[in-house]
Order: sequence, then structure tokens, then C-alpha cells
Amino acid sequence: MGTAAVGLSALSTVSVLVVAAALSAFWRRPASRSWRGVVPAAGAVVVVLAAWATGVTGLPGAFVAPVAALACLFAVLTTAPLPRGRPWVLVSLVVPLTALVFVPAVMVVFGRALGFLFPSTGAIDLGASLPALVAAGAAAAGAATAGRGTVTPGSVPWRSLWVLVLLWAGWLGWLVAFEMAIDPSTPTIVLNTLLTPLAALVTGAVVERIRHRSSTAAGITIGLAAGLAAAAPACAFLEPPLAVLVGVIAGAVGALLPRAALAVRLPLVLAVGSGLGLVLLGALADDFGFIYTGQPELLIGQLEVVLATGALAFGLGAAGGAIIGRLGRRPERAQDPFPPPAL
Repeated sequence: MGTAAVGLSALSTVSVLVVAAALSAFWRRPASRSWRGVVPAAGAVVVVLAAWATGVTGLPGAFVAPVAALACLFAVLTTAPLPRGRPWVLVSLVVPLTALVFVPAVMVVFGRALGFLFPSTGAIDLGASLPALVAAGAAAAGAATAGRGTVTPGSVPWRSLWVLVLLWAGWLGWLVAFEMAIDPSTPTIVLNTLLTPLAALVTGAVVERIRHRSSTAAGITIGLAAGLAAAAPACAFLEPPLAVLVGVIAGAVGALLPRAALAVRLPLVLAVGSGLGLVLLGALADDFGFIYTGQPELLIGQLEVVLATGALAFGLGAAGGAIIGRLGRRPERAQDPFPPPAL
């Protein structure tokens, strides 16, 4: 790798880790237990590195570290709705999901044929959001559905919105650097990574105001997250007005999703937003989208990989969540039927 590629690889890796840290801040983990989130992330990284070392993924060297960082993001989102009690319980979900969903989705994004899993042989996805967001959010939704009652609902205080600035900055660094080149498309990436989330944030706030007659910090968080997710696959391939349209659609859909604890709702919004970005890219992409060529193959292919990845991740996440939902709960201490007399 050249010096520029090494620098961009490092920037992308650090930016993705910043995104993962910013998102995990919304789960409100006690500081004394925050280290436990590192354990499933480390398990996901080991799986990715093993797949790369054996030649399964076919990843170019410059992408190994950024994809490993995306595996950390995958672990953060997948485990968000689950109990925080025992790290090995979280690892027991993350490791199989990384091997069976994340790695195959990475292979699809980088053009490896997987006919036994996906009808299409590839996907256009600048930021590899298919494995990092679609798969993770669908798996988290499956785990949350199977393990109800594991998350305590809560609101987002307005003072925590500074985390969104960190999230947005990390997202921008991720998408700019993940291309592994500074070229004429870089200004488009930067502009669309600003416009799409902004449009989604405003739209989400308006929809929330209309539906619930209130504006909340959680609603702003959801709107911005939906726009960032939609920008991840598509920002390099859309004209700015179309990028704004994608943001409007993603923000409205994100705001219409059922209200839930943020640890459940946010991964789902990221999955839906990224899925919309992938599909709308197939329809709106400059020069090769459906509205430009009249050919539906790209649109259909993008839709196929989103649905296949989401269904597979949701099913496996639900199965894993049902199992470890029981394992993760500490058994209650049985009461002594013959307590000693009080002195």
C-alpha cells in the first residue's frame, strides 16, 4: 500500500470506531461495565481477521483494518438490546452472526459471488453499510423481538445531543476515507454526507411534531441517524438534490417507526435507513440508476441483497436472542422455606 492508502485506511478505521463509541453512548451503560462491550467486539474482529487470513473475503489489504472496525460497529449495534450481565453471553451471539451474516455481506459488497445466500453477486455500497448497518440492525431487531423485556425504555436528555456532532464527524471521516482515494468524487461525498442527514433530521423532527405534538432529543437523534445511514451507501453516486430527497424519505420513514427504547429503535433505524439508501441508489444513481438507464437490473439487485441480508440477520438474531435471553439472566436465589427465627 502507498502512503496515501495507509493514511486513508487509518482515518477510516479510527472514524468507524468513533461512530461505534458515539452510538454506544446512547445505551447509557454504567461506566463500571463499559469494558464488557469490548469483549463481543473483539470476538467479531477475530472472526473477520480469520476470514481474511484464510482468503475467504478477498479483501484488499487497505480495507482489512476498516472492515475490522466495521465488525466492532456490528457488535455494538447487534448487542444493544441485550442484557449487559455476562460478556460471554454476548460473544455467543456476536461470533456466529459475524461469521454467518457479516462476513458474507462483506463478500457481497466487495464483489464475491455468493449464489447460495444471495441472488445477486454484488452490491454498490460505498461505506459497506450492508454488513455494518443493515445486517446489524436486523439482527438487533430479531434479538429484541425474541428477548422482550431486556431493555428499559428511557429518554434522551437534550444535553447529550453533543454526541451527535461526534457521530456526524466520525461518519464523514468514514465515508470520505473508505473510498481509499481523494478524487473528483470526494467533494460530492462530503456535500451529500452533510445534506442527506440534515434533510432527514428536519423531516424527522417535522413528522414527530405532527404525530406526537412534541419535539424530543430522541426524535432528532433518530432523524439524523436515518439520514446518516441512507448516506452511507449512496453519497458518492447521487446529485445533491437527489441526496436531499433520499434524506427526506429516510427521515420520514425513521420517524414513523414505532417508538421504543433507543437501544432497540436506533439499530433498527440505521438498518432501515441504510436499506433505503441502497435501494434508492439503484433507482436514482447518476448515470447508471434506473431512472437514467431504464434498466431495472441494478434496482432489483440492490433490493435483493437488502432483503436477503435483513431476513437472514433477523432470523439468526431472533434465534440467538431467544437462547441467550435466558442464559443472560442471573437465576434468582431461592427463598429458604424454613428461615431461622428472628433473634
